[in-house]
Amino acid sequence: MGNLLGAPVTEKETHLGSTPEGLPYGVSSMQGWRIHMEDAHICQPFLYAEERREESGGGDGDASKKGDEKGGNTTKRGGGGDDRYVKIPIPGHSLYAVYDGHGGSFAADYSGRNFCRVLARQKKFAQYAKMAGEEAARAKAEAAASGKSSEKPAQDGEGDETADAGDREDGGAAAAAAAAS
Repeated sequence: MGNLLGAPVTEKETHLGSTPEGLPYGVSSMQGWRIHMEDAHICQPFLYAEERREESGGGDGDASKKGDEKGGNTTKRGGGGDDRYVKIPIPGHSLYAVYDGHGGSFAADYSGRNFCRVLARQKKFAQYAKMAGEEAARAKAEAAASGKSSEKPAQDGEGDETADAGDREDGGAAAAAAAAS
């Protein structure tokens, strides 16, 4: 069976949040009988592709540093933050994954830290992101032309929250209370 504790660690770590479109999500983890936590997860409430920037002139490999207005990837795991790439947001898309360690944490940790970055930099994924962005812009323009709003109005306590719920001080208790009501 491998290395196990004499009694399970039953303390849970729970994080709650919502996507920019208002879809709530939650994740909870518990170590159990294992000596250390072997599992990992991804909660990426907004998804984007990354495309390598075109080098301009200098040839020193230092691409111009343009800041991302939304602050970039705010989840604890998953790539981003490399100035050599430009982010292409994919409206209405999220990614959630659980990686089970199965007797060791290396593969689960590695996958949890790197999957979003690797996916985001795939050429076909960048093509899809551009297509999805064009579709979203077209739908928004059509909705505006017909006088209908395609965006959900924000309710009290809701905002343009794109941070991972794990970054919250209250562990998501406010979101849990809102979701329960």
